[in-house]
Amino acid sequence: MRMPTRNSLLISLVAASLAWAGGAAAQMVTLTADKATGRDPVWKSRPDAGKPTWGIDGTGRPLNGYVWWKPFPGPTAQYKCEVGAVIESDGQSRFRLYAGADAAGVPLKVFDGQYPAATASEKVECNLTRYEARYLPCGEFTVKMGDEVRLWGESVYPCGSAHGQYTRFWEVRLTQVASAMSVPPKIVSFALNKQTVVSGQMAALSWMTEFANKVTLNGDMVAASGTASIMPTGTMQYTLVAASTTAPGMDSKTLTVTVNAAELPVTVDSLTVTPATILVGESAMLAWKTSNATSVDINGRPVDGSGSMTVDDPRTTTYTITAKGFMGPATKMVTLTAKEPGVGGVATPGGPGAPGETMVEDKGGCQLGGSGRGPGSLALAALALVLAGARARRGRRAD
Repeated sequence: MRMPTRNSLLISLVAASLAWAGGAAAQMVTLTADKATGRDPVWKSRPDAGKPTWGIDGTGRPLNGYVWWKPFPGPTAQYKCEVGAVIESDGQSRFRLYAGADAAGVPLKVFDGQYPAATASEKVECNLTRYEARYLPCGEFTVKMGDEVRLWGESVYPCGSAHGQYTRFWEVRLTQVASAMSVPPKIVSFALNKQTVVSGQMAALSWMTEFANKVTLNGDMVAASGTASIMPTGTMQYTLVAASTTAPGMDSKTLTVTVNAAELPVTVDSLTVTPATILVGESAMLAWKTSNATSVDINGRPVDGSGSMTVDDPRTTTYTITAKGFMGPATKMVTLTAKEPGVGGVATPGGPGAPGETMVEDKGGCQLGGSGRGPGSLALAALALVLAGARARRGRRAD
């Protein structure tokens, strides 16, 4: 497949009147929905409110997916983000922005937010039909020239399958607020080739930083990116600190090398995800602990021997931890189930919001869920009567 050129992306790069502390004119980069590099099939052209918006397909059931732009044509800098969105009175879609990726190629989430409703209270009102074009703030973050920028969105149906909110948007607008010289320093990666060694064995540290001109390893000055061979005589910690003389803030990370007197079998002591089931757009905590591992990865992404991280995959995902070492590798798996919130605020049966639980009490007067008096409750009551009647008839035939 032919890679798109910068011109074919048709991403506008225009000068803005804003000035940053250095005095130069700031730049604005506009990523338009209709000229994205790619998008998941759930996204459709859905013009509304006088804007050339794209949104999630209106199928009557919740869907979600990504739109992306690459390469980012603006200079490496700190940017203020705004999404040109069409908001509606009958739903509040969540959306996320990603910019660049970590050392393992995993997209970096830089913003997590939600569309307001197009009502005076900015809460859902099912008895209204109102649309409004508005720029929504989506934070400030660093984007590097050539990065991939992603937007994730969803469709939601709190007022029933005939009325939804579809994350309609026509552009992502990024305005430069600081030059690369003013971007806070960052540790991109800091890793050990062996997290556990036998006394007398060598190990190697490697690191990569960005926007830093003062980097130390256990207090000693080192290059901004590099490697170092080590031979610890006992279990020892190594701390990397990245700082800058031109930007505020610092970044630091600590690794531990475990030294054993003799080789011990590698084990995965635990791998958990809490909670095990989420609604799309929510997050969970993935935690793990290993012993005597030389290296550890989760789904191919290098991680520390023990730790935790937040996960919010919008699709059901199985996480596999692999710990390498003596008599290994050792592995363990855990699955995070992501359920769509369903229609009318009721989740997929069996998950949060199953019959008997009230998931959404709409501020506009709509009582939604399994314990209210709305259409969902009446349908459940009717179904219960039908099932009861069927059981009674079977009982009479048995007699």
